[in-house]
Amino acid sequence: MLACTLEATLDFTRLRTPPNHADTLVEPEAEQLARLTEANHRRLAEADYSLLDLPGAQARRQVRAGLGVGDDQLAIVAGHQPEFIHPGVWAKHVVIQRLAKAVGGKALNLVVDSDAPRDTALHIPSAQSGRLAITHVPAADLPAGHALELAAPLQGERLDSFVQQVRAAFGEHFERSLLPVYLKQLGSPDADTDWVDQTVHARRAVEASVGVRVDDVRISRAWDGLLLAEMIAHAGDFAASYNRALATYRRANRVRSRQRPIPDLHLEARQVELPVWVYRRGEPRRRLFVRPGNERVELLADHESLGSVALAGLLRSETARLTLAGIEGVRFRPRALALTLWARLFLADLFVHGIGGAKYDRITDLLIQDYFGITPPAMACVSATLRLDLPRHDMGASSVRARRHSLRDLYYNPQRYVTFDETTTALLKRRGAAVDRSAALRKSQPNEHQLRRHAFQAVREINDRILRLHAPVAKRLQADLQEGERRLLANQIADSRDYFFALFSRPVLDSLLDRLPGEEVLRL
Repeated sequence: MLACTLEATLDFTRLRTPPNHADTLVEPEAEQLARLTEANHRRLAEADYSLLDLPGAQARRQVRAGLGVGDDQLAIVAGHQPEFIHPGVWAKHVVIQRLAKAVGGKALNLVVDSDAPRDTALHIPSAQSGRLAITHVPAADLPAGHALELAAPLQGERLDSFVQQVRAAFGEHFERSLLPVYLKQLGSPDADTDWVDQTVHARRAVEASVGVRVDDVRISRAWDGLLLAEMIAHAGDFAASYNRALATYRRANRVRSRQRPIPDLHLEARQVELPVWVYRRGEPRRRLFVRPGNERVELLADHESLGSVALAGLLRSETARLTLAGIEGVRFRPRALALTLWARLFLADLFVHGIGGAKYDRITDLLIQDYFGITPPAMACVSATLRLDLPRHDMGASSVRARRHSLRDLYYNPQRYVTFDETTTALLKRRGAAVDRSAALRKSQPNEHQLRRHAFQAVREINDRILRLHAPVAKRLQADLQEGERRLLANQIADSRDYFFALFSRPVLDSLLDRLPGEEVLRL
């Protein structure tokens, strides 16, 4: 059994979204990160574990060499989907670049182009009919469930339309933002390999304009076949470790559902699920299943057989990649835990997460400990908050709740809101008598449900007559509620920290750069 806790470098109690504009989060403290990186490097070089027939350190050297990372070079790694990242995500790029410079290492950003996003639109706050709203500008033509690596670039009329819609939506803020830099690079000839390369190049142009540079590594071009072969060849053992890690995490965090934070892998003697996506060009992602055999292993995409591979070929590092290549036209891509396991164990000397990723990667810690039998390398967490300069109203959630309560209360207690003319006074006198009768029945005859129902209905009918006489009161309260809800929604739009970092101006991004730790703080 796994232990319920691991000795952690991260203080998870500190992993809270930075609340105010230009607030930052760096955990552990910036002064510790260089020592932590070097300690991870030594620990992983000495760790006693294996991948297929290779010692772990040798497998790690192979992976790193394939990505241009030398044996003695320190790799500082972060990762995210190739979408419109907000400043909290972008802050990781700033820190990994500065830390890499401080320790003479390499900053790598893993571009998770195997993700199938629910939404690829650029969300822009804009004034519509005098009110703040969100304009959603479609950025990629991608069917549901398809991986981003399959998206075609924005070109021709689609690109022109995207640029025009973005410019129109952001209005007077456009020229002050860094969107012109982004859009110019988006349409350059060297940025149209596919949608992912196009957006990565455009993002890098914005980063370069403020002095930030990281090396981007696409998962579709980098994820190593050795870990995939290990998982397939030992599918039952790996899936069992994966599920044990999840169970331990759930116990420690009092999570009852077996679907949260992610589902268990399907594990039976005849068929085992692995944390891997499979798909062909033009197809949605499907889950990888394995049917183990004594000599050959059958691979399936959900229920569709993809063919079989020789177990002996999988078990040898020299032949594993070639063996998997025998499944022609199929792309194997890691799901979340498999990706961070690979990145932290075989590539990074320090992996830098955002808040959500760091919290969930405690499962990866447990998986590394259980399956490979070693202490997992420490990780770090970086985030930040920036807010756009947008108009805000003096309206909070409590005010809207009060208005909603008043409107509801009007229908039960109209006497609190109406003026007392002669007709209304007479109705209120009858209402008082009806209320007294209802209360008396509730006390003296609690089981006479029909009598009590009639008494209650009499009160409601008098209330309705009063309200018909004072219809403008209900209209006023309804209008007040709607206006409050509109203002609250506008505040929520204005206060969001999730806008694309290129929507901000150069001075605002510079203010964030000033708040994040510099090389002198990060240096050993």
